[in-house]
Parts: sequence; structure tokens; C-alpha cells
Amino acid sequence: MFIIDKFLIGHKKINFIKPYWNEEEFLVGLGKVPIKETSPLDNLSNKLAEIVGLNQDWKIWLTGSGRCAFELALRGLKKKFPKRIEVILPSYGCKGTLDTILNCELTPVFIDIDGDLLPDESKMIDQISERTLVCLVVNLTGKQKSWHKLIKYAHSKGAIVVIDDCQNLKPGGKEIIYEDKADLKIYSFGMGKNACATTGGALVSRVYINEINKESNKLITPSIYEAKERFEYQYQIYFKGKNAKILDKPEPKSYYGFNTINPIDAELMVLQLGKLSNIISQRQNNAAKIYQSTSNFPKIMKAQTKFDHIYTKFSLTLCSPLIRDRFFSMMRDFGIELEGMYIPLHLRGIANKYKSGNLDISESVYPYVYNVPVRPQLTSDEVGFVSFVIDKFGQKYG
Repeated sequence: MFIIDKFLIGHKKINFIKPYWNEEEFLVGLGKVPIKETSPLDNLSNKLAEIVGLNQDWKIWLTGSGRCAFELALRGLKKKFPKRIEVILPSYGCKGTLDTILNCELTPVFIDIDGDLLPDESKMIDQISERTLVCLVVNLTGKQKSWHKLIKYAHSKGAIVVIDDCQNLKPGGKEIIYEDKADLKIYSFGMGKNACATTGGALVSRVYINEINKESNKLITPSIYEAKERFEYQYQIYFKGKNAKILDKPEPKSYYGFNTINPIDAELMVLQLGKLSNIISQRQNNAAKIYQSTSNFPKIMKAQTKFDHIYTKFSLTLCSPLIRDRFFSMMRDFGIELEGMYIPLHLRGIANKYKSGNLDISESVYPYVYNVPVRPQLTSDEVGFVSFVIDKFGQKYG
């Protein structure tokens, strides 16, 4: 068993995250090439519109993060519809969405997810009322489904649909068949995304542009040195093999204030968008190989269905606390780094008072969901190793 021996003896650790950066990004992020203050933002707006297939009906605002993009949307819409105070969203999701809703003094209305970890469309429809300002639909992990029914019903009730594509940035045009009637979309360019800078985001909208424009005038322009500091730290961690103790300084935090994207991050994203199709293709190829292994053991593990998935994350749901602990332990022992997912928002402190209705799936699955590395730089040997360990686990416990 040569392959098994090769895998089991001295295999290097497989990290979950590593940005898909090379010499082009290094030159920009390390300050080896001059950066103008404004042109990178214009270049990024044009490139983003081209990549995701936006026509002249849509306007783009570049922000410092995905949550800032969401806040910009809510600020503008709240001014337009002051009597609508509720935002419907899946409880299984990023805490940044909850923080933004509360910061805007709006009321979250939580709904459950389906078996693919995506918002339950029928439950979201049931919650729409004259109080609803926004329905936030999250294409979690880069997996999506049709939202036509929701969009049509929301519009009939005067509610606005915001598509959260923070984990679903992909080439658009004719390929986007589900979101053609969405009102607004938000994107994130932070670490761990398919195309990433040190941080950043975007809001795109085809409605209420004047209202959003007024709020966008309040966005703060960040210092270019903030991005340089973040990039230098990430470069040392991910490409020089150093750790925080060696660097002897805390990790620079992403700035989640109400600000525009940093020019350096904008320049990085122009480069990244040029590689997006290749990044997604490689992720899908890696995921397909690992999916085959997971599908052999349906009694103990479940992956999201493959249709319309770009695999920003490959999420795997384990069947029980014991299986979860054993899986985590085996992956750790073989040097495969996993990423945990979300605690449902309605279980987080102050948000508990907003819980209403049935959120059983969110509550039952969240302790057992882990993300497996499928990043594009993985070699065929590394992907094979991950698949092998999953097979080994399934054969032992499945």
C-alpha cells in the first residue's frame, strides 16, 4: 500500500485558509508598486460589474467590508421606509449581519434553514408583513437555489430582497438565473473568500439609488497604511510560515467601521477578479473528489448537495457529538485543519429575545458543522490525502 504509506508518514499539515496570492499581489500589498488613491476604486468597480454581469441599471458602492455594505443598504432603505422596521434573515449565519441590523435600530426576525444550510424560503415568506423592510437571503458557502417565489411575494408586499453573496462571488452574465430580479446584493472580499484582499466589500443596487447615495457620502476614507499592515501580517503568516509569537505583535484587525474600501485592497481585488474563474474551477474540482468520499458514509456525515455550488466553503455535517469529536480528532491527528461554522444568531445574548417560531434545524445541526479545506492551491496529493482520511474515518465509524 504505497499510497497509504506515503500519506501516513510525514505528510505536511494542510491549512484551511491560504490566500490565492502570488507575486502580483505581493508587489501591491507590500508596497513595491505605487498605488493611486482613487483609480484602484474605479478599476475595481468596472471589473466587478464586468465579472458579475451588471448592466447600467445597477450602481456599485465599494465598502470596507461585507457588513459595511449591508449597513449602507439598511441606512438608505430605512430613510426611505421609516415605518418598516423588521429584517428577516436566517438565524444560522454570520454575526455581522445581526450586529448591523441592531446598529441600525431595526428588528431581526429569525427564520430556520433547510437541509442544505440555506434559508427556508417558505418560512421566510410566512414572516413577511407590512413591517418588513428587508428579506436577507444568504447564499451560504457559495451554494444557492431559486429565490423567484420569495422575490415575487416580497415585492407584492412592498418588502425588499437583499441577496447576501458574500460567500457567492462568481462570474455572472447569463449564468445568473436565480437572482435577476433581486433588488440589492452584497459582497465580501475578506480572508477566506474565493477572491480576497485583506478586507473589503461591495453593495450593488438597482433601486433607491439616491437614498443610498446620500448615506454613502458618510463613508470614511481609510488610511492606506492600514491595508499595508494587514497584508504584511498575512503575508508572514501564510507565505513565510511564521506565527504570531514569532512576529511578536497582535494581528491587525479588519476595520468594520462605516468606511470605503482601502485603495490597496481595491488593487488586490482587481488582480483577484482576473483569477476568479480559475479559483472557482479548482475549488469545484477539489470538492468533487472529497464529496465522493463523504457520500460513501451517509449515516455519519452529510455534505451540501452539489448543484449550483462554487465551494467557497465545503461544509460537512456530522451525525452526533461522538462522531463529531472523533472526526475532529482524526483530522487533527493527520494535520488537516478544519473550520467551525456558526452559532445561530438567536442563541447569541441579546438576540435571544427576538426568537419566535420553529428554529429546530438551526439548533440541531450547528454544533456538528465543519468546513473541510478545498482551497485552489491544494495539490492533487493533498486533496487525495483529505479524501483518504475521510474514507479511513468512514470505514472505522460508519
